[in-house]
Parts: sequence; structure tokens; C-alpha cells
Amino acid sequence: MAKRTSKQERPLPKGCSLTAVAKRAGVSITTVSFVLNGKSASIKIAEATRRKVIEVARELNYRPRVPRLYDAQIAPLFRHIGLAFVNALGQEVHEFFGPAVYEILNRAGKEGVLIHSCDGLAPKEVAGYCTGLRERDCDGLILFTFSTEREAWVDDVRASGMPFVFFNRDFGPDIPCVLMDHAGGAASQAALLAQLGHRRIGLLETVLPGPAYERLAGARAGLRKAGVYDAALEFAAPYDLEAASNQAWEFLSAHPEVTAVLGTTDIVSMGVLRAAARLGRRVPADLSVASLDGYEPGRYADPPLCTIEYPRVRMGQEALELLRERVLNGAVSPARRIVSGERLPGRSVAPPRK
Repeated sequence: MAKRTSKQERPLPKGCSLTAVAKRAGVSITTVSFVLNGKSASIKIAEATRRKVIEVARELNYRPRVPRLYDAQIAPLFRHIGLAFVNALGQEVHEFFGPAVYEILNRAGKEGVLIHSCDGLAPKEVAGYCTGLRERDCDGLILFTFSTEREAWVDDVRASGMPFVFFNRDFGPDIPCVLMDHAGGAASQAALLAQLGHRRIGLLETVLPGPAYERLAGARAGLRKAGVYDAALEFAAPYDLEAASNQAWEFLSAHPEVTAVLGTTDIVSMGVLRAAARLGRRVPADLSVASLDGYEPGRYADPPLCTIEYPRVRMGQEALELLRERVLNGAVSPARRIVSGERLPGRSVAPPRK
């Protein structure tokens, strides 16, 4: 015989009423109405009561009859967000974003948050897209892009009035974002090489805009702090394995005294591994190689790279939480969260041979 479900245990229908919210919260329908219409402060409803009502409304998936576009006083409920890739450079969505997007989708799904996704938004379409989301009673927006320069469409997002967060892009102090601690990771790798006893350390810069500059600055700072920085041991290569291998071969041939190289991405660092093999220098016995990114190819290099992972999953978590905070707390000030990556030790670093 099937177990009978008590009245309290029965799930409430999707899109419940004010009455259901009031009953679950243990307050009057009038109190619920005042709270959800943003009037709790004017009639002095206790903060604990206000929070209780909003939590219950979220839990029961309460949806106001009037879209928020026409009723700006409605209390914020985190239930429907947008994920958009702005294709400002003519590129397709890259696998780089995958771990973060999957994490956001999984977390949102478990919490009953609906997702409106768009994976190919042109800059000229951004303003209209934001307006459309507001008309659909969307709560906020997480944006992905490969753009590194602040353009007009970034300000279109800001002007829409919708809470938003940028993933992995810093467009200025007034733009909320979640970023990797690029400088901190590079400084940490520089410090590791110095702690192992290396004094002649090459610094391989990747010729890419954006985070590459932060990584270069962090690496320089780490080497300076350890007292081992030498500007003459800096060299650059494109974001290309073969080109990086050729540049590293030329550098190592000209500087046989170098016992370690810090590359600012895994791709160029794998080029250093190739160059070392061509020169007959064993890694890490004759040459240590440290890096940043933690991409899968570097884990299967020979030897596997000692690198700092790009914490994309945790950045996705932080992006969702930052957006939630801005939606529910009505935050108007800019906010940014910096996420540090963990070191993947690999087998490409060791103390210098005496």
C-alpha cells in the first residue's frame, strides 16, 4: 500500500500563489504582498520576516503576475538568468568556456534556475538582447567574450539596468567580473623556481593581449622579489607550439647558462620542452620548465608540465554567486572576484644540477 503524503509534505504547484507563500512562511498574505512589492521598509516589517518571505517565495517558485519590467518594486527573486557569448571578434564559442558553462548549468539546474542561452551574439545585437531578457522577466546575465578592449556594446549592457557579470574579462572598475589571479599565479611559479635554487631563469612571454600582460608582470615581480630577475633573459613567442619551440631553441642556444624557463602559457612551455629535446637537454635534470594554464595537453607532455591550472570551474561558481548577490541584494556598486588556480606539480621542475 502506498504511503499517504501528509498535507505539509505535498509539493506545491509550480508558480504558486501568495496564499501558499504566506502559509509556508507563517505570515499574512498582506505581509507577503508588502515584502514582494518592496515595501517592507516603509511599513517596518522585520528584516528576519522579509528574508523569510523571500526565501520561501524562491523555494516555492513564486512568479508575480506582472512582469518586473512593469513593476520595478517587486522584490528580487533569482530564478531566470541569461548566458551569452558575445562574438565581437568573429570567433566561434571556444572549448575554453566549457567547464565554466557546464558548472553554471549544473548548479542552476539543481536550484531550479532557468537559463536563457545565446552563443553567437553580435555586438550590435547586445542592447536589443538585454531588452528582450528584461521583457521575459529575466533576473540577470552572465557574459562571455574573447574581446579584451572595452567597446560600445559593453556599455550597452551596463546601460540596460540588468544585473550582469563578465566571465574572465576586465573592462574597468565599474564592470562586475570574475577573473583568474594571473599575476599571482605567475609570481608563485617564479618563486617556486627560485626556491628550488635556480638563479638563471628565462622568462618566455606569449604575444597575446589581456591576461598575458598580467602574467608577465606577475612573473617579473616574483623574480625580482627573489633577487633573480634579469631583463636580458626575457624572450617572446606567438601562441603557437612550433613557433615557440623555434624561439626557445634560439634562446637556449644563446644562453646555455639558463637552468629554468617560466612560460606564461602551456602552449609555449611545451615548445620549450621540444627545444630542450632538440638540444639534448633533459627536463628537469638539465632544465626546469614551469608554466600557467593547466590545459590537458600539458598534462600529457613528456614530462607533464608543472603548471597553474586555469580555475574555470570555480570561476563559473563565483560568476553565478556574484550574479545572485547582485540580483538579490540590489547591488549597484561594481564588484570583482579574483580566483587563484591550484598548482599541478607535473614532473618538469627540479633543483638545478650542481
